[in-house]
Amino acid sequence: VDDNPNGNQRNWSKKEERKEFFDHYIKNEFLKHLPNSWKMSYSIANFLKDDIPQNVLAFLYNTNVVKNRFPYNTCIPLKIPEHSKKLTRIPSFGSFYSGSLEFYLCNVHITFSPKETKFEEIKYLSNELFTYISNNYGQLALDSTIFLGDFNTSYSTSYGTPKPTSDTWTNFYENNYQPHITNTCTNVNNDKVYDNIWCRKEFNQIKKIDKDKPNGVIQV
Repeated sequence: VDDNPNGNQRNWSKKEERKEFFDHYIKNEFLKHLPNSWKMSYSIANFLKDDIPQNVLAFLYNTNVVKNRFPYNTCIPLKIPEHSKKLTRIPSFGSFYSGSLEFYLCNVHITFSPKETKFEEIKYLSNELFTYISNNYGQLALDSTIFLGDFNTSYSTSYGTPKPTSDTWTNFYENNYQPHITNTCTNVNNDKVYDNIWCRKEFNQIKKIDKDKPNGVIQV
């Protein structure tokens, strides 16, 4: 979500003013085109440069299917120590449930360039963020966390571009995570692999009882 949808540059002196703008924009310009059951939770993320807020990571979800466990339908930025030295944009963390299934979503947007920084950010997500989530929310939360968003990097050295280094995703795989968007491109031109959803392998056991009913009960 861009903070200047009309092409006008805005200079936000206070995060409260910027949040007020997004609250108004999301309610009056975005959600009005969707059924009332759709909600959006978002957290203001920061670019490293001058710590100026320029990017918003959001969750758009149908409350008839999933519910937000955080109060007031919010999501939170991860307060990662020394994050400003590691990540260009701060991930946001959401907690949701559908029936008896509870899960967490970690929404990320990895920098596009330089590529060395991009690969280091992905490594940091696994090397440091796994530990952070486990220590602050518990091991069960980490086991139930789905990492998703724009990684600006393919999930494999053997498919698509931009290609990762051989060890970019090592810690994801070693922690039993795997990509769930494979063998396809994710951009408009259909020639790059930017976006993905990384889940623990156990999530493969999740299936809908009735595949013909998209709002049906899910089963582990």
